[in-house]
Amino acid sequence: MIPLLLFMFACDRSACVQVDVSNPNHGDGGAADDTGTPPDTGDGGGSTDDQPCDVPEVEPNSPIADAMVIPMEQWACGTFSDASDLSEVLFFQNTEPGWIRVWSRAFDIGSLADLTLTLSSDEGTFAASRLSNPDSTDAEIIFPIEGLYGFYATLNEQYSRSGKAYYWELMGSMVKAPVEWTSTESASNDSRTTADPVADGDRIYGLMDSTIDYDWYSLEVPEGRTDIVLDIDAWFYGSPADTRIELYKPDGTLFRSNSASNREGFYDLDPYLSTSLTEPGVWTFKVMPEIAENGSGGGGRAFWYVLDVSTTSE
Repeated sequence: MIPLLLFMFACDRSACVQVDVSNPNHGDGGAADDTGTPPDTGDGGGSTDDQPCDVPEVEPNSPIADAMVIPMEQWACGTFSDASDLSEVLFFQNTEPGWIRVWSRAFDIGSLADLTLTLSSDEGTFAASRLSNPDSTDAEIIFPIEGLYGFYATLNEQYSRSGKAYYWELMGSMVKAPVEWTSTESASNDSRTTADPVADGDRIYGLMDSTIDYDWYSLEVPEGRTDIVLDIDAWFYGSPADTRIELYKPDGTLFRSNSASNREGFYDLDPYLSTSLTEPGVWTFKVMPEIAENGSGGGGRAFWYVLDVSTTSE
C-alpha cells in the first residue's frame, strides 16, 4: 500500500506574507531544438546527458520501492525516455516545519512533457496531486506542515509520451506562505447553525480536511443594499484544493453559488462570488470541495484555502 501524506497546519503569522508563486522566475523557457535535444538553461534546465542539473536521475526510480533519494533545495532532472519510463518517483525529507513547495518543471524549461505531480509520505493519512499551474502545463504543490517527514513525489507524463524532448525537473524547498490571513476557521463550523461570523475585511484560513468537509460562515446584512464579494485564494497559489461557494438567504434557501471564476473573468478553480443583497438578516455561506461529475472531490490536510470577505452597505 502506498504510504500517504500527513499535512499539518503551521505558520508564524508574522511571517505569512504574500509572495508571487504563480510565475516563478527560473529558467529561460527555451524550446528544444529540432533534433529533440533540449538546451541548457543555465539553472538546471535541459538534457540530463551532460548532468546540467544538481541531481541527475538514476534509473530505475519507479515504483515507489525504487524511489530516488534527492536533497531539499536542489534540482533533480531526468527524461521520460521510452514507453516503459513514464513514471519517476523521488524521495526527500523536509528539514524544518513551515511551508513546503514541491515544484516540477517541463514547459518552463522547453520540454514537451505535460506533467502530473502526486505526493505521498512515509507516514500520515492524506495525499495530494496536481495537473498544472494557472499559466503552464507544469505542476507544483505548496502546503504547510508542522513536523519532519519523508515525501514521495511521483511525476508522470499526462499523455504517456516519451523521448528526448520529454524531460523534467523537480525540487522540494521551504518557502514563505503564499498568502496572508487575519484569522483561522473554528473547529465547529461544519453546519449552518454553527457558522463562523465574518465581517468586511476578514481573511480566514481554512482546510478542506476531507471530501465531505463543509465550512460554514455567517454574515449580518443590514437594511438597504449590501454589496458583497467572497473571494477564495487556494489553487492559484499552489494549494491542491478545488473549492465551491454556496450563498444562502436568511431562511436557508440557496441564493447563488460559484465554483470557478475570478475578478478578471478568467477561468480558474478559485471561486469569486460578487453580488448585491437587499434582504436584511443573517446570510450564510459554505466553502466546500468541488465535486466532479463522477462524484470525486479533493480533500485532506494539504487542501488549504483563504477566504477574503468584502462588504459595502448603502
